[in-house]
Amino acid sequence: MDFQQKIMKNACGTKASPYINNCGFNGALAAFQTFNPYLIIPPTNTTFIKENLLNITQFNASSTLENIAYLYVPTACQNGQLCGFHFAFHGCMQSYGDIQDQFITKLGINEIAEANNIIVYYPQVVNSTAYPTGCFDWWGYTDGVASNGTYATKNGKQISAIWDTFLSLWDSTITAASTYFKIGLIVILSLIFI
Repeated sequence: MDFQQKIMKNACGTKASPYINNCGFNGALAAFQTFNPYLIIPPTNTTFIKENLLNITQFNASSTLENIAYLYVPTACQNGQLCGFHFAFHGCMQSYGDIQDQFITKLGINEIAEANNIIVYYPQVVNSTAYPTGCFDWWGYTDGVASNGTYATKNGKQISAIWDTFLSLWDSTITAASTYFKIGLIVILSLIFI
């Protein structure tokens, strides 16, 4: 039984919550290797270290983002190793409000992050009557039609709030399991800012 088969519950092709399916391959690893084909090594463990998953305060300029987001900080990063950084955006109906921590803990991203010293930031969208499926803004619902598409740029409300949260982590000290550590960040996989 491979890594994905151990953690995925839905059969391949299933169109149901949590929208995380077992299709016989490690999709998270394939995505990481697409951007960094020679740098990403497969994880040897099929579990991540739960104590390395932190709740963080997320900037909320648009009120479409949750106040809490999640940050996975690998052990080596906590011990001073220079680490990469990855933004992991959930899909529609995959926010914590929809499927709890399944997107954060069941994709295999944290295992890859631990094996490759990559810090992972999981921003979270609020579900509301205006956007009940909890999607990130990929069509302009936060900025309106008059914005001329700023939602998809660094000036968009969600993107700028997520970026501000990232910048607040850049040289911050985080407390985890009574250990203080500095986060050194190199952006390996990131958003393209126009």
